[in-house]
Amino acid sequence: MERNKEYRSGRHKSEGQGRRKFAFRRKENDDFSTLLNLDICIENEWKAFDFINIIEIIFSTYNLILLARLLEKYESRLKGEIFNLPELFTQTDKEFEVELKKSIYQFTELPDSPNLHDIIKHFPEEYQLSIKKIQYNSPGSIDFLGIGEIIKQIKEFIISLTTIKSDYNLKKLEIEEKKEDIREKKIRNLDKTLEIFKKYNLPSELFSDISNSIEVDSRIIKELSQENKITGIEIK
Repeated sequence: MERNKEYRSGRHKSEGQGRRKFAFRRKENDDFSTLLNLDICIENEWKAFDFINIIEIIFSTYNLILLARLLEKYESRLKGEIFNLPELFTQTDKEFEVELKKSIYQFTELPDSPNLHDIIKHFPEEYQLSIKKIQYNSPGSIDFLGIGEIIKQIKEFIISLTTIKSDYNLKKLEIEEKKEDIREKKIRNLDKTLEIFKKYNLPSELFSDISNSIEVDSRIIKELSQENKITGIEIK
């Protein structure tokens, strides 16, 4: 299965990477400063689209949670308006503000447009997800580095999708109960992110698109786990 929704992360464009950065108005005691490694343990033969899918899923999920956390953390300064994001930077110029607001418009009003990454790339580099290493052996690993609290949420999300396959000895009723518990956990995590977006009066179509994309991502991760391609996940 291949991903058919890519609006959340966007393709990894290089344009604009060399432009001048502007200082970000950080809050005191910024809990974004703690970074953690997320190591996904892999086995067996991986196709090119397997790597593309898992990296895109981790990347897009991370960016989605990061945007929600930024909106939540700076809610009073943004005054419930996502287009006020340029206010979080100091001494910006007109070009910067126009570019950022254009990316925000395309993300919120054109859900199929891949522009979430175009928003996130304006923020401090240490906030952004990076790939530290890809080791393709059996066993191998894909190692990411990002904000600790977001990395932990991604780990919980992946574990919730890969736990069932190791429970073959459970009775049918127990399996169904476990599936329901995992489904509710996924909904709670999704609701928390969506509730933050709702405070900013974002279009309802965006919420539907996010939900559909997470369902697609969930099926892909489950398949990789069932094929014993994902065998573990660790935080370091």
